Amino acid sequence: MADANRINGKLFFQRGIDAVLVQTNATQSLPDQSRLAPADRAEGQMLERLLGRSGLDALLDKLVSPDIVDRNILLPGRFRELLDEAHAVVRSNASDLVSKDPESAKILARADRLLNQMEQLDNLLGMYSRSLYGSGL
Repeated sequence: MADANRINGKLFFQRGIDAVLVQTNATQSLPDQSRLAPADRAEGQMLERLLGRSGLDALLDKLVSPDIVDRNILLPGRFRELLDEAHAVVRSNASDLVSKDPESAKILARADRLLNQMEQLDNLLGMYSRSLYGSGL
């Protein structure tokens, strides 16, 4: 160890390899290959569990996605009916709350404007869709 220097707690050697020892009667042998799991495969599984689609993305999708009990509300016609009903309820509640709770009335009025804009955009999309697909293009 006279040739070793320490810098920041690490060993640095002044010379390279001095000798190579060859053992002819090795008593130790490598373990049976069938009992070993491949190292690259095991680490890949751990990374897949941490970062893979079945891990983080699936968890985030599950947390963000709503639980829909009645899948029929996702049909375009039924969705439009329910959206119109909700818009009517928001509009009537906003007019009822003007004198009782003006802050809540402002929030509902804003929601009413947003639903109106959404309806206008939906109508515009329908018009464009009918003009494109109705003309045979």
